[in-house]
Amino acid sequence: TLRMTALLTAEFRKVLSLRYWWILGIAPLLVGLFCGALTLPVMRQLEDVVGEDFAEAAAAAVGISLALALVFLFAALFGVVNTGSEFQHRTVITTFLTTRGRDRVLATKLAVVAIFGLAYCLVAEAISALTILLFGGGFSGADFGTVGAVLGTGLLCAVLWALIGAGLGLLTGSMT
Repeated sequence: TLRMTALLTAEFRKVLSLRYWWILGIAPLLVGLFCGALTLPVMRQLEDVVGEDFAEAAAAAVGISLALALVFLFAALFGVVNTGSEFQHRTVITTFLTTRGRDRVLATKLAVVAIFGLAYCLVAEAISALTILLFGGGFSGADFGTVGAVLGTGLLCAVLWALIGAGLGLLTGSMT
């Protein structure tokens, strides 16, 4: 476990020393911010036609869904860039030479990718939900259990998409 901790620390330091982790995190954050804020006024206009308590539920569904879709895309892109760049720039060779067992190195890379995918999703979901709460006054028309289930499922899907992206980067050995 000491070796895995050292590998995790080294992998986190490597990722945090490069710019792509926060550059890929900006787009889902902005979409989460604006989707919640912009869909609510549009849905309020439709509320007269459709009925009461429609605007908040629809804004929550549309705002959070759009933010989650982009989070999944950017989590997968992060996974591809994190693993594929290592092979493309041949920096993984040094890691393999200095670490006993390639399986530990790959497990560490996958763990870090999963953590960053989860973090992207947590931030985007929090921002989306906060903007809907701030600009709309709440989720009065939405069932909290349903919203919670969507947010929980989104977290799992973001982790899975990050791992799929990492797997593609490992499989092809390239970012493209």
